[in-house]
Parts: sequence; C-alpha cells; structure tokens
Amino acid sequence: MDTVRCNLCGSSMFRALGKETGIMRLRHPGEDHISVLECLNCGLRFLSPRFRIKEGMYEEEYFKHYLEGSAAMTGGNFEIPEHLKRRLQIMEKYSGKKGKLLEIGIGTGLFLNHARSEGWEVYGLDISRWACEKAREKFGLDVICGSLEGSTFPENCFDAVHMNHVLE
Repeated sequence: MDTVRCNLCGSSMFRALGKETGIMRLRHPGEDHISVLECLNCGLRFLSPRFRIKEGMYEEEYFKHYLEGSAAMTGGNFEIPEHLKRRLQIMEKYSGKKGKLLEIGIGTGLFLNHARSEGWEVYGLDISRWACEKAREKFGLDVICGSLEGSTFPENCFDAVHMNHVLE
C-alpha cells in the first residue's frame, strides 16, 4: 500500500475523517486499515494508504471475505440489496431511459443481473478473472475481463456507468 498526497492539489496537509462524519476506516482483506482523508487545502476526500494492485489480487480469496460476511456489498447471498435497487432507480431518473449500462468492477454480477432484469442492456468489465467467471456462471452475463484502459468501447456508447467499491 502506498501513502499518498492529495490527488487533486498535491498537498500533504489533511485530516482523517471518522465517526463524526459518518465515514469509517476501511479494511481491505489481507491489508492494514486505511483511512478516508480530507485535504485541508482543497477539500478532496481520498483514501490513504492506497492499494497497489497486484496480479491476482482480486480473485477468489479477496471475494471470500465478502461472501462469508454480510455479503450485501457483493451479493454473496445473491439477493439484490435495497441500496442497489435505489441506485438503479436514480440512474434511470438521470439517464431518462433504460439504455446501455456499463458496470466497472462487477463483483459477482449481482447489480448487473438486476439491471438486466429491469430492462437495461448490460455490459460488465472487471480485472478479476474469478469475478467474471462467477458472473457468467451464476447469471449468464457476458462480461469482459480486463481494465477500462485496455477496453475498446466506442466513445459515448453508454447511457450510464456504475461503479461500486472501485475507486478506493
């Protein structure tokens, strides 16, 4: 994990956000706790230390932590949580239609499967081979294993893009 300066302005002056702001310290499976920091110069909130993505980092062992726990984040019980249903409704409100949806970081495919059942034309992208296989196996989703930088999607081809627990 890398300790970082503010992504926006480069400042090293920040404060850790805690319970009083409703933002808690996060934990990545197998790593130390990370904190949500707020830059005192520009106000950007970001995580530090930041994960270094390693080959195979987001495979079965990573997801096991979520699938054995509450599993609401990745759908270990394969039931769509209410907050994800609401998120899709908000996306529909702002896009004005049920069109083409790209999900980056598909987890087990739960959200993408729900969006498809609600009439969206869905596309998924994840760097985890395990996640892609699970989404294909469980929901029959056609997803791409790779990074956004390596994708060949045409410009402006999606009506909505969804990411959940990806940016951190």
